[in-house]
Amino acid sequence: EAERRLVLARELARTVDPVLIESEASTLLELASIYPHLNDTAAALRSAEEGLRLSRLAFGEDHATTAVALTRRADALRWSGRDLDAVAAYREAIDRLTASFGAESLEVLNARQNLALRLGALGELPAAEAELRRLLALHRERSGPSSAEVGSALQNLASNLKNQGRLDESLPLLGEAHDVLVTALEEGHYLTAFPLLTRAEIELARADFAPAERTSRQASEILAGALPDGHYARAVADCRVGRALVGLGRLGEGRSWIVSAAEAMAAAPATPAAYRNECFEALEGASSQGTIR
Repeated sequence: EAERRLVLARELARTVDPVLIESEASTLLELASIYPHLNDTAAALRSAEEGLRLSRLAFGEDHATTAVALTRRADALRWSGRDLDAVAAYREAIDRLTASFGAESLEVLNARQNLALRLGALGELPAAEAELRRLLALHRERSGPSSAEVGSALQNLASNLKNQGRLDESLPLLGEAHDVLVTALEEGHYLTAFPLLTRAEIELARADFAPAERTSRQASEILAGALPDGHYARAVADCRVGRALVGLGRLGEGRSWIVSAAEAMAAAPATPAAYRNECFEALEGASSQGTIR
C-alpha cells in the first residue's frame, strides 16, 4: 500500500508544471527503502540512484536531503549484495550526514552501524566488533538503556560475537536485546524476532535441537504476523525450524519446512548470501537422509 501511494505521488509530482523535483526526489528515496522488503532489490537501487540524482539537482551537493539520498543508495547496494560498493557508499554518506546532522545524530549512528555490519560481512569481524561496541555506548547515552536503538545495537553485537564463535558471550547479549526490544516496541514487531533467530542459530550449532525448535518457532510466528509473504526473514526462521526438526529425528516434517524455506529464499533477491547458503546446505543434508516428497 505504501508503494502504491508513493508511485502515485511521484506520478503527480511529474505532472505539475514546473515539475516538483524536490517531491519526486523525496518520493524515490522512500521507495528505495520499501522495495527491498518487497523482494525487489533492482527497483530499490534504481530508485535510490534516481533519487540521488534529483536530490543533487534540486538541493545541491551539500544539502541534508542529498546526504540522506547517499545513505539510501548505500542501503540499496547492501540489499543488492554489493558489500564492497556499499562500504564505500556508507563512508561517503557518513561524511555528508555528519556535516548536515552532527556526529552523534541518529542518522550518522545508523549509517555507522550499517557500515560496521558490512565490514563484518566482509570478514573484518574484530574491527566491526569494536565499532559496534562504540555505537552501543553512544546509543545508550543518546537514547537511554531501554530504547529500540539500544536493543538493535545489542542484537548486532551479539550476532558479531556469534560469527566469531564466541557463543557464550553472545547469548547474554541476545537475552538483553530481546528484553529491550520487547519493552521498546509494539507487540509482535518484527525486530523482536531477530535475537530469537540468532539464539536458534547458536542452539542448532550446539545440537540443542529441542530449544532450537521452540526458539525458531517463536521467531517464525512473530515474523509471519509482521512481514509479507515471501520475505526472506520468514524463510530464515522456517529453515531453522526445519533444521531443528531434522535434528530431533522428525525427518519428514523437517524436510517440508526446509524445502518451503529454500523455495522462498530462491525467489527473494534480498536474501543475504549467508542465509541462503545455510538453508540450501540444510536442504542438501536433509535430502541425503531420504527422498523429499
